[in-house]
Amino acid sequence: MEICFLYAVEKNNLIQNVIVGQSAESGEILSAMLPDSFIIQVTETTGQPIIGGDFFEGVFRSQKPFDSWVWSSPEKSWTSPVPRPVGPYWWDESGVDWLPIPSE
Repeated sequence: MEICFLYAVEKNNLIQNVIVGQSAESGEILSAMLPDSFIIQVTETTGQPIIGGDFFEGVFRSQKPFDSWVWSSPEKSWTSPVPRPVGPYWWDESGVDWLPIPSE
């Protein structure tokens, strides 16, 4: 099985593309080809890149899901201002709260 190397291309603080390389040197080649971009090798530690997301505190993160949510550095994820209750709930941004999903 051939080993592939994944690289994320970040420009203007956004992940623009994800590229598969065939060798560890692929990152250097991409850097030379895209001098205005930041090339980040994808690893288990960085997590998976998401186009439109960014690279922050050593990890890839998705776009902020709601205006009221904040980035949690210890959890390395977006966190709602109100803890999510157990069970089927959805986030109501206008009320800044979790609302139960009605059962049918």
